[in-house]
Amino acid sequence: MAGQRNEIEDLIRSFVTKMAEAVEAKVAAQLRAAVESLDGGRPLRRYGKPARGRRLQGQYIGLLRRLSGSTRSRVQSVARSEGVAAALTLAAQLEGQG
Repeated sequence: MAGQRNEIEDLIRSFVTKMAEAVEAKVAAQLRAAVESLDGGRPLRRYGKPARGRRLQGQYIGLLRRLSGSTRSRVQSVARSEGVAAALTLAAQLEGQG
């Protein structure tokens, strides 16, 4: 009697383990598919040069909004001729003076 009981418990444990593995595998596959479909299958990471450029552009626009008239024009001309990084430096200097 005890031997049959142990066999039944072993069968139940085995069945539950296999079912849990199958469910986990299916859920993992569904999650992978959902994540890939969020961005058309492309990686969701965005870093490197484009991110640095967006950060600089945001800083530039933020400083530019706080400047007025001729100071703003001066910073914009530096941005066109020497680049946004140089314009950021100039804008920070001019903002500190004004």
